[in-house]
Amino acid sequence: MVSVAREEEKSLTFRDVSCALCGPGVRHRVLYPARLDSAGIKPEQLFSSRRIPGRIHFRIVTCDRCGLVYSNPIFDEETISRLYAESQFIDDPFLKNQFINIKQDYGRHLKKAAAHVPGARRLLDIGCGNGFFLSVAREQGFSNIKGVEPGRDACAKADPDIRPSIVQGTFTKDLFPRNSFDIVSAFHVLDHLLSPADFLNDVREVLRPGGIVLLVAHNVRFWVTRLAGEHAPMFHIEHVYLFDPRTARMLLEKSGFDVLEVEDLTCTYTLAHALKMVPMPISVKTSILKMLEGKPAADIKVRLSPGDMLLIARKPGEGSLKKDGAA
Repeated sequence: MVSVAREEEKSLTFRDVSCALCGPGVRHRVLYPARLDSAGIKPEQLFSSRRIPGRIHFRIVTCDRCGLVYSNPIFDEETISRLYAESQFIDDPFLKNQFINIKQDYGRHLKKAAAHVPGARRLLDIGCGNGFFLSVAREQGFSNIKGVEPGRDACAKADPDIRPSIVQGTFTKDLFPRNSFDIVSAFHVLDHLLSPADFLNDVREVLRPGGIVLLVAHNVRFWVTRLAGEHAPMFHIEHVYLFDPRTARMLLEKSGFDVLEVEDLTCTYTLAHALKMVPMPISVKTSILKMLEGKPAADIKVRLSPGDMLLIARKPGEGSLKKDGAA
């Protein structure tokens, strides 16, 4: 049993998970057994972004019908919601320069998405963390920016001029009026959801007709992941569903979107942040990062293909008549 909090160990309950594409009753096979020993990982960091990955995950299975990879069983919804709300927004000494790289990469993704919806000015970022991407959108001319973030610590660490634009909590369509946004973005959110189809249905409701959903998610069948197997960082306790280009496209189309682009990504990392992702014992990794702290080598830029994919899709309707988004 994972020690999320030792005194609560006995009260943790689990729930079964069905394939998000095929539904209940479809057989699955086990890829990897559960590994729920959280030794060396702080409980408040289990569901935190940008932590040092550890080999801790639920049982990993794959659907016999469509091939979707997912965790089953997992903690109940109440426990997962609490863990996200209480999670720390990791602020290590290497993040400052890595955020520069992330903002540049995400900025390029936004420009690519915005090309499909000329004149876009209203953006919602779901799972926005401390709101750094909202500042990127504002720099690109978006005048109406909103974010939703479950983690209280992340919201508290937002810049003062961004914090009023962030709703602390879990995204639902009821948070905003229908047809409110030109673009809805969600970076590394799709993998974490208990019901990704319901999530995309809610996204569709708050998007205007012809609006764009911009997603970055892990590609579970990327060659690096296939090579690393269970040691790949994406096999982690916070991930419920893991998609590939085919299953991601199926989910978007099932949710009523027209898929425009699906591509594997190459991203920019500092050497220190790249090392955080390398499969190795946490104690060894921590020692190496400690040696790099304060050294120029820590901030050397490297371009890597980590196994992430970019997904851009459109809500059908007015404004989507021209396939390429031309005015």
